[in-house]
Amino acid sequence: MKKICSIITAVFFSCAAVSADEVSDIAEARALIKDSMTLCGVERDSSEFTAAIEDFELLTATLNETVTSDDSLSEEELAEIILTFVYDNVLRNYQLNQSFVDRAFSTGVYNCVSSSIIYAAFAKSAGLDVRAQVTKDHCFITLYTGTKKIDVETTNPYGFNPGVKKAVAKNANMTHYVTVPKRYYNGRKEISTKMLASLPARNLMSSLTDRSMDEEAEELALRRMDYLSECSEAEKEEALNDYILCVRNHAVTLDRAGKPEQSLELLENLMDSYGVRRAISKDYDDFYYNAMARFYNNRDFEGGWAFIHRHDGGKYVSIEGFNKANDMMILGWNESFFDKILNSTEGQYAQMSQEERYLTAAKAAASAYKDNPSVRELKKYSDTFYKNYGICIHNNFAKLANAGKYEEARAVLEEGLKNYPDSATLKRDLKSLNR
Repeated sequence: MKKICSIITAVFFSCAAVSADEVSDIAEARALIKDSMTLCGVERDSSEFTAAIEDFELLTATLNETVTSDDSLSEEELAEIILTFVYDNVLRNYQLNQSFVDRAFSTGVYNCVSSSIIYAAFAKSAGLDVRAQVTKDHCFITLYTGTKKIDVETTNPYGFNPGVKKAVAKNANMTHYVTVPKRYYNGRKEISTKMLASLPARNLMSSLTDRSMDEEAEELALRRMDYLSECSEAEKEEALNDYILCVRNHAVTLDRAGKPEQSLELLENLMDSYGVRRAISKDYDDFYYNAMARFYNNRDFEGGWAFIHRHDGGKYVSIEGFNKANDMMILGWNESFFDKILNSTEGQYAQMSQEERYLTAAKAAASAYKDNPSVRELKKYSDTFYKNYGICIHNNFAKLANAGKYEEARAVLEEGLKNYPDSATLKRDLKSLNR
C-alpha cells in the first residue's frame, strides 16, 4: 500500500481532547478490523496482523488530520471523500474471492466483503453512521444521515450513491462522467457490525469445505457462533445454520468415503445439541439408507440388523426412512433365502425337483409378503416363482402327453392347478386334454 510517512511506526491520538463518542467510534472501527482478522485465524502477534493495524491507525490519523477535522464538510461529502481516500491509499485491484482484510492492506486486492469492512472502519472512525447490507451474494454499505440513507458500493472508487452521474475528470475541453449502476441489491438485509466482521470467516468456511477441510470449517464456524452470541436472534440463528451446514457437508464427505457410522454419529451429535431439523433429518435418512444399501449389496444382513441396533433402533431416522431401510433388509434376507431354495447343492433343497423348488420359493415369498406388505418386491418374487412353477408343470405334462401317458399327464396338471390355481397355461392344458 502507499505509505503516508515511512518513518512513523505508531500513532498516538493525544494532540487534542477527544470526546467519549469519538473514542467509542475509534474503538468500534479498530475492533471491526481486528475481529475480522482474528476470526480467520490471523494471530494478534503475527506480522500480518500488526502491519494491518499499523496501516489502519496511520491512515486514520492522516484522515483525521486532513479531512475529518474540516467542520465545513457535510456527512455526505465526508463519506464520499473517505471512499476516495480508501482507494487512494489501500484498495487497488478487485478479486472475487479476496475477503481477507490483512491481505487487502498488504496487497491492495479486495472484494465486496473486505472493501466494505475497510470502508466502514474508516467511516466509523470519522464518526459516521454507516451500516453493512448484504444480499445473497453481495455486500455493501449504507450511510445514515439525519434525513437520508445513501448506499455506498465499496467495490468501486466512484460507488458513493450508486445511480448518480458524477464528473470525475475535467480539462479545458472535456468533462468525463461516470455512473455506478444500482445492482446486486435485491433482497438486501442490514446486518450488525459484528456480523460484517464475521463475513470473511464465513467465506473461509466455504473455502475450507470446498477443499474437504471439514473439521477446520466446523471449528471456525463454532468460533464465529461464539463471536456472534450477543447479536440479534436472527443473526445467531444464521450463524448456527452456517455451522450446521458445515457439519452436514462433513457428513457427506464421510459418507462418500464409505464411513457411514462416522457420518451418522456426526449428525446424531448435531441433533442432540441443536434439535431435529428438517435438513439434518433428511441427510440422516439418506445416509442411513446408503449404509443399509451397503449391507444389502454385501448380503450382510446380520451386520445390517446390528447397525440398526447400534443407532438406537432408528431413534434419529424418520419413520419413513427407517421403514425404507428396514424393508430393504427384509427383502435382502428373503432374497438370500430364495437363492438358497433354488440353488442349494446340499441339504434338503438339493433333494427337490425344479418344480418343487419353485413352489417352495413361491410359498415362502407369498408368506413373507403377507407379513411385510410394504415390501412389494416380495409379491413380484412370488408371482415369478409361481409362473416358473407353472412352466415346469406344463413341460412335465407335455412330455407325458406326448408319450401317450394321459392319466399321468392329467394327474400332473391337477396337482399343478391345486398348487397354482391361477395358472392360465395349466388351465388350457387341462382343457386340451379333455377334448
